Amino acid sequence: MKKFIPILLVGILVLGGLGAAAFSTNVSNIQDQNIQTETTSVLFASQPTQTQKDSFVEIHFDGATTQLLEPNRPILPLYVKTYQIPFRSTNIEVACTPNDIGSMKLTDEIVPARIAPRSQLAERTAYVKDPVVYEATALYPDAWFTYDLGAGRNENNVQVTFVKVVCYPVRYSPLQNEITYAGGFDIQLSYTEPQAPQAASAADDYDLVIIAPAKFQAALEPLVTHKNTKGVSTLFKSVEDILAE
Repeated sequence: MKKFIPILLVGILVLGGLGAAAFSTNVSNIQDQNIQTETTSVLFASQPTQTQKDSFVEIHFDGATTQLLEPNRPILPLYVKTYQIPFRSTNIEVACTPNDIGSMKLTDEIVPARIAPRSQLAERTAYVKDPVVYEATALYPDAWFTYDLGAGRNENNVQVTFVKVVCYPVRYSPLQNEITYAGGFDIQLSYTEPQAPQAASAADDYDLVIIAPAKFQAALEPLVTHKNTKGVSTLFKSVEDILAE
């Protein structure tokens, strides 16, 4: 049996973090329209804290699952929730509402991320601040959440659609030297399940199917060509095409 081998390409770089937040998830459905709804309530146990690092501060938030690490921009905590829904689901909508919003003055600027080549990891490189962020009063990030859609096989080898919801519990205003934070989030995901059984795909005729957003197709074409020349029948299939089928 042929397998899909998803290559996941993400627009932001994150690292795993520690801590836990209390959350609960409920699932409901409207049978006549085949609409499914999943809701998750996330509650952070305490306010964010700041600790000194060189001439900057680091922000810690118990319950964050990872960190936002964009080169030369402030390192901030993230909360990520990934849902798995039936493949070819449509009308996918995500809402994420912050609760108990507060603010906190900082003693120094938030430390920027230093992303160095592997060859320079042992070196102590200087901090660089992106002026687009550090010279602005606007909050960074500019929204409380974002989400991404992906397609592939889960841990049980079942083809699904992944809905990755990224919550930004701490947002930073550099010129005001202040953070705005949320005490929790209410996440709601709704979608329409596919009514027809999944049909066999033309991709089943290939040894390897590379799945990625359409904007990465040109960059991945050399890999597709290389695999085909090595006798591995390979196809590129965009996430957008899969979700539209």
